[in-house]
Order: sequence, then C-alpha cells, then structure tokens
Amino acid sequence: MANPVNRGAGFSEQQHRQQEGQGGSGMGAVKEKAQEMASNVAGMAGDAWDTTRRSAQEWGSRAAGGADDAWQSVSTFFNRYPLPMFAVGVGLGFLMSRLFDNYTTDVARRMSRSSYDRGGEYDSNRNRY
Repeated sequence: MANPVNRGAGFSEQQHRQQEGQGGSGMGAVKEKAQEMASNVAGMAGDAWDTTRRSAQEWGSRAAGGADDAWQSVSTFFNRYPLPMFAVGVGLGFLMSRLFDNYTTDVARRMSRSSYDRGGEYDSNRNRY
C-alpha cells in the first residue's frame, strides 16, 4: 500500500508537485505567522531592554546626586566644626584599633586552644605545643 510520502508507481511527479504546492501554501502561512510572532517577541524584548536601561540610568543618576548632596553636607559640617570632627576621628580610630587588637588576640587564643585540644603539650621554653 502507498503511504503519504511514497504515492506508489502510478503517482506522477507533476501530481506530487501540485499537491506540495497546495500543502506548501498552508505551510507558508504557518511559516509567515511564526516569523511574525518571532518579530513581535523580539520587538517586545527590545522595548523591555530599553525601559530597563533607562530606569537603571535614572536610578544611577539619582544615587550619584544623593551621594553628592551627602558629601557636600558632610564637607560643610567638617568645615564648620573642624576640631570636634578631628576628635571624633581620633576616637573612632582608637576604638577600631582596640577592636582589631582584641580580634587578633581572640584568634590566637582559639588557635592555641585548638592545638591543645588535639593532644599537643605546651613547651613554655619554646612557646610551642
């Protein structure tokens, strides 16, 4: 029996072309519709990208403007009260140095405890476990 692809010996080449032409117009319409949909999707994606880019630029501009305003405010404050701001800076530096000093001591203590917990014995002459 002949299948749709192979029409058998009695099916002429001209009949085959005619049938392809009729089916081809349906396939051509589907192809055109698919291309139209792809074009629409690409257009929407482009619009979405443009909107996102514009929004990001506006946000960045606002953030830069806000940072500039904050810097101007801090600069004005420092110019108005230089000695108190210097004292605050020294105080913060002192506090940070104490914080990091305690942090390094704590790390060393934890490392020593870890070595001791592994069964090492402390050699006080060489400061080793």
